[in-house]
Amino acid sequence: MTSATTAFEASGVSAQNLLNDDQVADFVINGYHIVEPQFPAEFHSQIYSDLEVLPTNPGDEINKAVPNIDEIYEHPAVRGALSSLLGADYSRAAHRHCHRNHPGTRSQVWHQDSLNIPTLDDGHGRVSDHVQSVLVMYYPQDVASNMGPTALIPGSHLFTAAGDRNASHGNFRDQMVAVVPAGSVLILHYDIWHAGTANTSDQVRYMVKYLFERE
Repeated sequence: MTSATTAFEASGVSAQNLLNDDQVADFVINGYHIVEPQFPAEFHSQIYSDLEVLPTNPGDEINKAVPNIDEIYEHPAVRGALSSLLGADYSRAAHRHCHRNHPGTRSQVWHQDSLNIPTLDDGHGRVSDHVQSVLVMYYPQDVASNMGPTALIPGSHLFTAAGDRNASHGNFRDQMVAVVPAGSVLILHYDIWHAGTANTSDQVRYMVKYLFERE
């Protein structure tokens, strides 16, 4: 057993849930990875129902309004992927948000959630030799192509141009559109270019987003 494996298992992450070398390399190149943690279908249906009856969007307090959501991010498969990308001692940031994509919602412009700034002394910033932060998006319902799925540009976390130079572009080649089954978890490099697409269905598409960071 290697010292790295020992460190992961000491944090409660089993080696069988870690990403393999090819998966880590793919994330470094393309900037995203999809996990499908195993829960009963009723678990996701209940979360969807709980989100539907919220009177307002609780923002960072979404996990207090719907506590079961935290179970998604504590699932061994999700923890294993995050540990592989951020290290065994990664932390969950205070920022969380529930995105409601209602029927009739138009497509967003391409954007980054990061600030696209140079590397800082603490390792945060636009250019770094390791993955510093990731967005983790959970979808409690099946996402069809007409429900406003999240679109992203693989490899765009490596773009160096200022945000306003790319945001107005309407179409990039080789986009990935997250048409995924209920319960899917999409892990994105914090610098990746992404956008919510138009919802032309008759159903609200929910996505709950957490931010995780390397310690």
